[in-house]
Amino acid sequence: MEKSGRSNKIIKLKRLIQSSTKTGIACIQCLSEKFPTIPN
Repeated sequence: MEKSGRSNKIIKLKRLIQSSTKTGIACIQCLSEKFPTIPN
């Protein structure tokens, strides 16, 4: 039970990280367009 619960949490975390990095990259690109002084 504990192991399967942990792996489920890891899978959810990986998906969260993947989705957040996609939006994060888009956010950084958007911010760098608005504020060119901020390095990528």
